[in-house]
Amino acid sequence: MVKQKTIALLLIIMFTTANILNIFEFTMPTTPVKAAGQLTGCTAKTIVDDMGLGWNLGNTFDATGGNRANIYSQETSWGNPKVTPELIKAVHDRGFKTIRIPVTWNNHIIKDGSYTINPEFLARIKEVVDYAYNLDMYIILNLHHEAWLNIKTLDKDYAKVGEELEAVWAQIADYFADYDQHLIFEGMNEPRMAGSDVEWSGNQEAYKAVNYLNQIFAFTVRNTKKGHNDERCLMIPGYAASSNLDILKTITIPTFEGEAVKNIIISVHCYNPYNFCLSDEMYEFDPTNKNHTASIDSLFKNLEELFLFNDIPVVIGETSATEKNNTEQRENWAGYMGRKSFEYGIPIVLWDNGHNGHSGGECHAWILRSKCEWNYTTVVNKLFEAAESTEWGSLTTTDKIAKDVIDSENYSFIGGNVIWRDENGHTVAGIAYSHAEPISIPMVRSYITSSSEIAICYTGGDQKPLLYFETESDGLVTEGIEPYEITHDADNNIAHYKYRTINESLKSAGITNPSQLSKIVIVSEGPDLSILEVDVLSLNSTASYFAGGQSFNTEKGVTLLPGLKVLGWYTTKDYREGTEFTGETFKDMTLYGKVFWEEDKVALAKYEEKYGAEDPDTIIDVDTGDTVNTDTEDKNGNNTNTDNNNSDNNSDNNNNSADNSSIDTGSNTSDNGNEVNTDSASANDSSTADNDNSSFPVIPVIIIILAIAAIAAGVAAFTITKKKK
Repeated sequence: MVKQKTIALLLIIMFTTANILNIFEFTMPTTPVKAAGQLTGCTAKTIVDDMGLGWNLGNTFDATGGNRANIYSQETSWGNPKVTPELIKAVHDRGFKTIRIPVTWNNHIIKDGSYTINPEFLARIKEVVDYAYNLDMYIILNLHHEAWLNIKTLDKDYAKVGEELEAVWAQIADYFADYDQHLIFEGMNEPRMAGSDVEWSGNQEAYKAVNYLNQIFAFTVRNTKKGHNDERCLMIPGYAASSNLDILKTITIPTFEGEAVKNIIISVHCYNPYNFCLSDEMYEFDPTNKNHTASIDSLFKNLEELFLFNDIPVVIGETSATEKNNTEQRENWAGYMGRKSFEYGIPIVLWDNGHNGHSGGECHAWILRSKCEWNYTTVVNKLFEAAESTEWGSLTTTDKIAKDVIDSENYSFIGGNVIWRDENGHTVAGIAYSHAEPISIPMVRSYITSSSEIAICYTGGDQKPLLYFETESDGLVTEGIEPYEITHDADNNIAHYKYRTINESLKSAGITNPSQLSKIVIVSEGPDLSILEVDVLSLNSTASYFAGGQSFNTEKGVTLLPGLKVLGWYTTKDYREGTEFTGETFKDMTLYGKVFWEEDKVALAKYEEKYGAEDPDTIIDVDTGDTVNTDTEDKNGNNTNTDNNNSDNNSDNNNNSADNSSIDTGSNTSDNGNEVNTDSASANDSSTADNDNSSFPVIPVIIIILAIAAIAAGVAAFTITKKKK
């Protein structure tokens, strides 16, 4: 009888413990298998520079077939075999350092408003991630063919899409939080208005929708505040991950806690030339034929000018050329793409869908997965040969703002990025004089940006140095540009040339893009001057904000557009439409706008057209707009003056304030109906929640210890009882 009671007691203790653990919803944290040698503390550029060539595990977890009851059915539903460690090792052993794992989560999301992901499916994804992670490969994990995301009305219904996006990424980010920087999250694949007439081209509202969803994604990952999610590289696409220049210009970098999100990577897809890569129409690819290479060349140059010059790295997440019994032509294409990738320092990830055909435009089986043997080995070899024979970033090394040429001495007359220097001085004279050679500096696109200025250190008289610009075909194309300011130190003069003045001079000369220029020429306006140094000075003293194809200074009080002043970038967990400046209005006109704070709530000022249609490069003149006063109405209908003094005073109340609205061009409304509560109580609640999520699970551990102790006591009691008997 005593024995039966003891056993019953043990069963009760075990049952009670199990129920207690269930009440607290205690689950063991997910940790990666690889523990030693973690990659941490790196910038996105450092990561991208190490990614090399990559391979896509396509038409596998991104498939949309299968059923929810069988977690393996989806990955094989489009004809590919179940993923094995041997397959991933074969990819690694061939030299690929990066693997992209596209995943369609839709089949395994509970559609009850919680959007809970099937934990068994998550565990299967983790298993495959670990195959690559334990080989020290970089892994790109994404959301792919999500029917709930790529909806026909994305331009209108993106807020609803954002709810599910936030819920899904919150779970993924939490689950993989302890994986180091080898794991990269890609927010979306090709977000677009699927089934619409503009599915692949989009419209302005759709571009804004994608920026909004990128913001939700980046904020959600960073806001977990767990593991490595604070430093994890995040890849964001433009609309449809398009390589179109106009769409690339609409990409806006998300913000978090008042600053541009760090470690952002731009995601772009490149199937160029399209008729060669994704159709049977174009059979040949000749790397010496500009008609064949033009679309590739222009894409890499655009990515360089838009993003690399602004220190925003890029990954081409998909690229490939379909098989059509043209192996030699695909070898030519692979060699050209591999070389361009390494010249510009932009990793490419080869698309592989496992389809081993010869027609139809979708034949991208680079490896025979069931055998783990490489298919079309000569094409893959050409890709690696071209890459390995090219210095990484060799083309952009000379096309970036020059590093200080006197690093070894750690000294500069001006203190900027030195692009030319002669410690002994180089004598220049007026353009009409022949006794002195002018200074001629090879032109780089990034020397002329809206967030920088050129400075010249010189000695001699009251004369000023003048700037001229040349093109290869026409020679000097501008009039002499005078400095807007000359400063002095103990021995030297420093002449400053601001962006707007340079830009206006170039436009007058018919130059629409600084890339058309070949040289900067420096002379004196008259008699001799001695030039000591030429620098490019960055005006960015805080985090850079990128919008409309340009990078901006986001220091409080700085003017972005004429009349649009920064009070600080504002994001919260309750992010809503209209709380970011997306730059969508750059293309057609410049708008006047102010943002201000009142009673800890975001208020939007009236926007009114001020300058009309302008070149999007004609952006910054800090003096313009500061003298403009406009009466606006706040959310409560109260008249509020938005002059600079009031704006500055209001913004000082909270460094994370400010709200730049992205609204329809020409709109004069001041209220979008959004109200964000940022009081300290809610902030404290959020902080507490974050701490609870990331802290050691004390209560569950105590419960487990007590349960073990109770079981041990029961066993001891049973043993004693048995001995007594």
